[in-house]
Amino acid sequence: MATLRGAACSSPCLVAALGLAPLPDLSIACATAPVRCAWVRDHGGRLTAQLSPPGVGDGPLLPLGHQAATDEGLGCPILADAALDPLPPREVRLGAVAVAIDADERVLLTRRPQSMRSFPGAWVMPGGSVDVSDATAAAAALRELHEETGLAVAEGGGGSGGGEAAAACLWESCFPVSRERWREARAAGGRVSHFLARLGCDFRRTHPQAPGGAIVVIGCLCA
Repeated sequence: MATLRGAACSSPCLVAALGLAPLPDLSIACATAPVRCAWVRDHGGRLTAQLSPPGVGDGPLLPLGHQAATDEGLGCPILADAALDPLPPREVRLGAVAVAIDADERVLLTRRPQSMRSFPGAWVMPGGSVDVSDATAAAAALRELHEETGLAVAEGGGGSGGGEAAAACLWESCFPVSRERWREARAAGGRVSHFLARLGCDFRRTHPQAPGGAIVVIGCLCA
């Protein structure tokens, strides 16, 4: 779960609740803002991400990314909850993503099955939920990498370090991705997904291969 320090409001959206002013990159429908993130254990032993604005709290500064508004009407879908009375509690699950890069600057992607309830059929980097048994978010990413692709890497064994210092950014992920479909899912009592994902743990391999995976040149992802 994610907890907040120095929150500006009670919005269910993490970016809005922290009072951040994200800078949009409309070429990829994304907006980012710096946030401090400290990883702590709650009383139940669960790993918790404690987020705070840049001038509050402890932990390194990391970019926090989220969907940005575009001509197609994207933006944060969870803001549709603001019209509900009472406002649903913020329930943000933690996720971790492994960024597997080879010596030719290519990144490993896997495709989610069409049967998945969130982002079906999407090409993504390997990752998943942070479990109670995971010592760190980095360990969760590497566990998911192994489970999904068969690639085994020890924490701390990456080319730029596999520990917490290797985090590249955080991403606030919501599904459905539009406010209209989010509102429809809420009204029908359907399932919605709200994650805070940690991206990092990149490591270098000559040719990271995985069944059902694809190797993509990093420049193509940014084009």
